[in-house]
Amino acid sequence: YSPRHPSAAATRAGDDGGRDRGVRVCVRKRPLFQHETGQGEYDVLTAGQRDVVVHDARMHSDMRNMFLNHHCFGFDAVFSEAAGNDQVYAGSVGHVVQGVAHGMAGTVLMYGQTGSGKTYTMSAIYEKAAYELFDSIDKERGEGDEDFTITVSCIELAGDKCRDILNEGRTVQLLTGKNGEVQPYPVVEIPVGDPEELLSFVRMAASLRATEATGVHDHSSRSHAICRIF
Repeated sequence: YSPRHPSAAATRAGDDGGRDRGVRVCVRKRPLFQHETGQGEYDVLTAGQRDVVVHDARMHSDMRNMFLNHHCFGFDAVFSEAAGNDQVYAGSVGHVVQGVAHGMAGTVLMYGQTGSGKTYTMSAIYEKAAYELFDSIDKERGEGDEDFTITVSCIELAGDKCRDILNEGRTVQLLTGKNGEVQPYPVVEIPVGDPEELLSFVRMAASLRATEATGVHDHSSRSHAICRIF
């Protein structure tokens, strides 16, 4: 999360001269599924506000009794299984979207094994981010003479290959510019005029992604999708 144009961003967003704000790491715990509890699985994780405690069940050396080791891991924000999508968005992504609307550059990465809830969470975040982004830009338009154009592009990284999802899966090169930034080229950037149009292209890209069986889901993606909004 950093300024694209430090002086302008600092003036409009109240930043301290455009210094990089660094990386925030947030964790969301999902509840156990019914089929997991039916198989005898049990909860071994306690979620606090900024830490996660893993309760590690171990066998005693006598091979008769069990005991627990407790391991605590700290994060910038932790959301329990009781947290809704609104709470997760506000506590993890909302400030990034607001920064982007004021000329900053922001990135949201989501990691998690298959079945951990990435699609459920990211789908909600896409929707809330799209509407908040357009709302913020509409306010900017109403307060000044600046005009804004929003474009979306979607690429997929699979192994050492990169392709443009919204351009028939054509091969894309990753090139390093003079400023050291890596940019995909060539890639199609599609102008969008409202939140639903933006979301329609994101959903289209998700449906077109190459998938491969992983042994957990019959059609689980083994690639990485990147949605870029300018």
